[in-house]
This record gives sequence, C-alpha cells and structure tokens, in this order.
Amino acid sequence: MPGAEVVVTNLERNTSSRTVSNSSGRYVIKFLLPGHYKAGRTQFDPSYDVWFNTSLFPTQAQAPFTLRTFPTIFPDVGSKILNVWDMFVYKEFPIKDRVRWQVRADFHNAFNHPWFGNLASNNVTNSQFGKLAASSIDDTSEPRLIVLVMKIVF
Repeated sequence: MPGAEVVVTNLERNTSSRTVSNSSGRYVIKFLLPGHYKAGRTQFDPSYDVWFNTSLFPTQAQAPFTLRTFPTIFPDVGSKILNVWDMFVYKEFPIKDRVRWQVRADFHNAFNHPWFGNLASNNVTNSQFGKLAASSIDDTSEPRLIVLVMKIVF
C-alpha cells in the first residue's frame, strides 16, 4: 500500500492505548514508498536500511526545559508484532471401543514469517534511528518447524 497512513501506537506492550500526540491529537506516519529503502541495492537490507520513514521526525533535540510538541525519544517505539502461525492437523482411526490411533502434523511458524527484533535506537537524534539492530536480525526469527506424530490414544 504505497503512501498508506498509519497512526503511531504500540500494540505489543501493556501501553497499547498510548498514542504519540501533537497539537491535533495524533501523529500520522506514512509507510515508505517503493524504492525509498533500497538505496541502490537489489533488495531491502534491514541492518542498513531504515525500517520506517525517519524524515518525519526531528533530527535535533530541543534545549532542556523548552516547550515541546513532539518528543525526541520514543520509549514505546518497538519492532513489529510477532506474526507466527502455529497450526495442526490430525486424523484419528478407531482400533477398538476406547482405543484410537492418531496421526498428527504440527506446524510451528507455518507461513515462515520473519520477525525482526529490536530497533538500533529509539532516539531521533541518533544516526541509527529507524534501523534494526544488526544483532537481532537472525537470532529472533523462529524457523518453520514441522512435527509429525503418531500415537495410540486410550
């Protein structure tokens, strides 16, 4: 959805009702348009490219004790919500009155969605703001796991 808008909220922590607000009550951030994040590379690199449009944020912190309408540190800015689908399919075959043979397949992270971990910084004055932490790219994603089970239930 190029150019689509989303309101900044935090859905994965206990502060889901908190919205970053300005004089109109809400900040709206546009998703990156195609090509904004590639910077000459053939594909998106989450350790190098920004995760969202950082040009919408101020780049310098205001002086202490001044009136601010927009914070420069966002403690609730985090990564995307964990998107893991766990599914199972099973079939039972009766053997006797109270004995059944069950064949089952469990699929953990069935659609193999990646989950990128922490942002490198939540401070808008940091040059790493909006980028993913390089250490959290590979070790936070759960691999697809398929478990086949056969058991006798009695």
